[in-house]
Amino acid sequence: MTNSAERDKWDRYYRELATSSEVHPSAQVVYEEIAQALLPVVPLGGRVLEAGCGAGFQCLSLARRGWRVSLLDFSEQALAVARATFTRHALPATFETGDITAGAGVADHDLVFNSGVLEHYSFDEQVRLVRGMAHRSRDYVLMLVPNRHCHWYWIWRAQQAVVGQWVFGYEKPASDYRPVFEAAGLRYLGRAWFATTAIGHFLQGIHGIDPQLRTLLERLYALPILPVEQRAYLVGFLGSVRADAVPVPGFNDASSLDGDASDVLAAETLERLTDELRTDTAR
Repeated sequence: MTNSAERDKWDRYYRELATSSEVHPSAQVVYEEIAQALLPVVPLGGRVLEAGCGAGFQCLSLARRGWRVSLLDFSEQALAVARATFTRHALPATFETGDITAGAGVADHDLVFNSGVLEHYSFDEQVRLVRGMAHRSRDYVLMLVPNRHCHWYWIWRAQQAVVGQWVFGYEKPASDYRPVFEAAGLRYLGRAWFATTAIGHFLQGIHGIDPQLRTLLERLYALPILPVEQRAYLVGFLGSVRADAVPVPGFNDASSLDGDASDVLAAETLERLTDELRTDTAR
């Protein structure tokens, strides 16, 4: 799935990143949230491989908690940044150069995952990618992609592209990757939503929003008024190479978009926010 031009692009990107390769605090919150969600998936001490690791920040959060992590990327420069990051934090990891779709290696990991990769490819390429990841897993495969329903992310991303700050290329977000997992021969186990706190980061980066409105939006998205399916920046899709795999807590296809209970919670929360705004205005 890789070619020399693609590899050169990422080598250049990570060569420039090497001088500023510390994780942003808002991103760290997201990494920790994902790490917490993985506790029911892989016990601490289990083996986890990130295929397409980039700078390795997500694996850094996993290693801190006690998982044994391996990082794979086709970009030597990305791996150089990741190695430097782990060395700086005195955490163990193994590093591997390669293309996960090549089918090399053995199934010696409890979980193989990637983040921000699947949405850049066609359906057939996605199936090859998931199949390649399954080849390295003895149990789970996890894909993290941008949420198609998180419109503030897509507005921010469009502005980044307009001013030439978007280097990650074409994205084709989807709400359901079950067909990809099943075409790759895996048992699909469901999805989970992550990173509602990232909305503040995107709102701060969008030009043209009135500051007062931006503050209101940040407060609104911090509350359970809107469903998580709209507030979350990332969606994680989980599958297993085992045909007898059972559901994992936190991953399912249930939706909170409908239902009397969520409607009541949203209404009550909106009233509290309105009362707070009235109090703020009266001061």
